[in-house]
Amino acid sequence: KIHFINVGQGDSIFIETPERNGILIDTGPEFEGYAAAKDKVVPYIRRCGYRSIDGLIITHFHSDHCGGYKYIKNELNTDSLYTFSNSKDKNFNEIKYGDILKINDIQIKALAPENSIISNNSENEICLVLEVSYKNFNMLLTSDAEKNVLDGITGEFDIYKVSHHGSYASFSESAIDNSKIGTAVIS
Repeated sequence: KIHFINVGQGDSIFIETPERNGILIDTGPEFEGYAAAKDKVVPYIRRCGYRSIDGLIITHFHSDHCGGYKYIKNELNTDSLYTFSNSKDKNFNEIKYGDILKINDIQIKALAPENSIISNNSENEICLVLEVSYKNFNMLLTSDAEKNVLDGITGEFDIYKVSHHGSYASFSESAIDNSKIGTAVIS
């Protein structure tokens, strides 16, 4: 099961495996008066019957994707933390281009960033783009990837999470035209 949690302006995606493992990708925003992790994400995951999760992946460190990750780490027993490479928190495991995480039959592959395309080291340019696969199901999670990153990604995706909350500046006609997409989701 895949849950796109309504956290407002931000991303938080909870994946339940058939074996009842939980994977959280991003935690939603945190700003004065609102913490998605506390107000939405943890209560939602607990309503699904989880008190712990097997993996927390932060695609990049913009507040609308990682606000409250420390809260989640403290409130839910979290086996492993993952991000790209620029985390100040040494508890994170690094995911690099081409790496594959396996949690039972779920496979999560890092399709970006490629070190060769990083030019100005902006957070959006180095955010993780992930392909989640289970049997014959594929989902592309684009985080806030920029157009130049998405232009090189093609495939068949049952679910395609549109980059950067549907921002025109991150829209890649090439990725859309050269891929087969079942459902698109804008967070």
